[in-house]
Amino acid sequence: MDTVIADSKVAGKAKAKSKAFSRRVIDLPSVKETNGFTPRVQKLKQQWMDFTSAVSSDRGYAYMQSWKDTEGEHESIRVAKMFRNWAETTRIAIHEDELMVGGITHFPRGTNPRVETQPVPLLQRLQQQHEKLATVSLSVAAAIQPYDLDRLTEACQYFTDYFEALCLRKENHQGDHESELYLRAKRTHVPDEEEKARSIAFDCMPYMPGSTGQVCGLPTPPIVLGCNYEKMLRVGYNGLIEECKDKIARIDAKRRIDRTKEDEEGKNVLTSFIIALEGMIAFARRHAALAREQAAAETNAQRKKE
Repeated sequence: MDTVIADSKVAGKAKAKSKAFSRRVIDLPSVKETNGFTPRVQKLKQQWMDFTSAVSSDRGYAYMQSWKDTEGEHESIRVAKMFRNWAETTRIAIHEDELMVGGITHFPRGTNPRVETQPVPLLQRLQQQHEKLATVSLSVAAAIQPYDLDRLTEACQYFTDYFEALCLRKENHQGDHESELYLRAKRTHVPDEEEKARSIAFDCMPYMPGSTGQVCGLPTPPIVLGCNYEKMLRVGYNGLIEECKDKIARIDAKRRIDRTKEDEEGKNVLTSFIIALEGMIAFARRHAALAREQAAAETNAQRKKE
């Protein structure tokens, strides 16, 4: 009987804990008691500090390729496809001692410059290879390999030329998204050293969920910004995709005469959500496959289990 009572108490505590977590209620004293700076984390931090920040071309090149291929499509869908192309093609890695994976680059410490919003200052910085590269500020050194340098240069030149041609068109683009983007991306003055350093720095520091995600006019697909993580973990990416599909189906069920301009715009935005979520799923599956591959070759039993 004592064992049954004890077991029921344990079960009750577990249920209460689960309920508290589902409500996202974690008291501050409990948080303060947690020692997150474990030996493993200390080691990972030291590895990060010892590694010279590296510049990756994966994002810029993937975005350039996708933007070329989606000419004429809805803007939200184009942006989402850029993101999905990056998720499906970017180099990935699972580093020693890592338990949480999926970094913005495959480097232990790296940056993915936003060529679509900073092409001019970034291109100037890349072309000045006799000067020391830096990220975040002039005090933080950076390294770039010839492979990444060539691809980033190509992407920067493409977006610079693209926006130049866009603004030379005869059509009135007043208020048009791409014109606004160009006006912010193009620099009429020679960028100073700090500006050129910042042009490389985008995505170099830890990402902050909940930020607007809007940089110089071109947003990250809204679905991958700071979101309702509790819901995401409960229903999964596929659950969110089904929710988007249901909303699209409700719009399609309307009589054509009853559909509004907002309905059509909503369909395109919801479709872009689905595309971005598909990118996240692909990104996760690629890491899962890599984890299985590394586990098969791992000789340390504990690391193999991890």
